[in-house]
Amino acid sequence: MSEPNAQPHAEPGSQEPAPPPAAAPEAEEAPSLLSSPVIRLTIGVTVLAVVVVCVGFIVLNLALNARRQPIEVEAYPDAYFLGGVQAEPGHDFLTYTTTDAADTVAAFYQERYDAGEDQRCVRVENVDDDPNLPRFEVRCVIDNSTVNAYQAATITVQPHTSGEYAGLTVIRIERFWQE
Repeated sequence: MSEPNAQPHAEPGSQEPAPPPAAAPEAEEAPSLLSSPVIRLTIGVTVLAVVVVCVGFIVLNLALNARRQPIEVEAYPDAYFLGGVQAEPGHDFLTYTTTDAADTVAAFYQERYDAGEDQRCVRVENVDDDPNLPRFEVRCVIDNSTVNAYQAATITVQPHTSGEYAGLTVIRIERFWQE
């Protein structure tokens, strides 16, 4: 008879497979650093901040470099260019004349440069009775300055009744820019 707790013995010559060895317990993997939503959010916000700072730096440099040259002021059609003078680095004068009436020339510049805070035109009447001075002048100011960079121009339109430019309208453009 066999004993109640006895293990069955393989008969000699039988080919019973041996039971598989007991599996070793698997080692638990440590959680990945990127598996934490807080870490992923922090990395995302940091990358976004770096991109925003880099784009801001590029935009600022483009704006500064654009102001390192004079403003291009549209010349009055059919005006004769008398010449220009560079007063100093970043400052020049351009002078034009035309036979058109000063009011017509002033209207041309007011239409283009009399809009908003950074551009305006003002007509100033001559209160002196000196016939050698123009009756009036119209000044248009353009200011494209930004933080740490300036770029501006003043356009002056004057009718001349005497002197070298008698009968002509004189247009003077004075420009300033960051060097």
